[in-house]
Amino acid sequence: MSIQPTLPFFLRSKLAGWDEAARSGLRQAFKQHYLGLAGSYQNLLESKQANERQLGIFLVRQEYENLSAALQLCLESYDTVKIYFCLFRYLYLNQNFALALEQTETVYQALQHYPTSHKETVGFDISMTLNRLAMCALELQDYERARAAYLEAIELTKTLTGISEQQRNSSIASTYHQLGRVAQELREFEEARRNYQLALQIYIEFNDRYSQASTLNQLGLVARDTENFEEALNCFLQALQIFAQFEDGHNGAIVLRNLGELYIQTQDENLLTAAANLLGTTPDHLRQMFTTP
Repeated sequence: MSIQPTLPFFLRSKLAGWDEAARSGLRQAFKQHYLGLAGSYQNLLESKQANERQLGIFLVRQEYENLSAALQLCLESYDTVKIYFCLFRYLYLNQNFALALEQTETVYQALQHYPTSHKETVGFDISMTLNRLAMCALELQDYERARAAYLEAIELTKTLTGISEQQRNSSIASTYHQLGRVAQELREFEEARRNYQLALQIYIEFNDRYSQASTLNQLGLVARDTENFEEALNCFLQALQIFAQFEDGHNGAIVLRNLGELYIQTQDENLLTAAANLLGTTPDHLRQMFTTP
């Protein structure tokens, strides 16, 4: 059953004459209903399966106005902003970065005004919101704003007390990864490499093997762009191996494409042999794949 977007307005009109307890009860039920849905939708939006992501996009599109109304109720009652993270993921997947940034700024400002008694519980939400603000700024090519927001998020996360060390370090590592992307876009390759290495070091320390793969892929791109071809090959092969291990065909295909571009650039037959051994295929098959328009 889907509550249509017109219903909240209808209910507000009908309940105008009701006592505050009844109105408050309905608002609370509406909010809790969409908090539950938001969690389910976000799981779909973050799925590695394309069909599940598409289902999540479809469901959020149908309920977007209701989810937004429920988020507003959460902000007004100093409650969790879990719904925001679902809406952000939906907008980001649809590449609606301007609207995602606008919504993120609204939520970030609201969180700043939560009572002091709530600050420990929402501190991590503030940090994650800063990260998403920076993600939007990066996509919109506002690189200095992105960098400033990422740096602020790192400093805030270091001071948080209501999260585990695993959460803290995972957040800091992913933020260093994103700082690497900012520097890479600006062709500040040494700065990019430094930030990616910081991220990779944390991922290795906390045995987050899957996250290592994306950072290794980016390090490979930096190495390729600075003509460190052997380093680029090693990074790409490590990333490809990890994505294969986790059966992530989408990101594995991205790394394979990068390997193909590296082969076209270097004509290194050792690249074909190493990649073929890893993938269980032949160098000739990869050569044809890489060189066929």
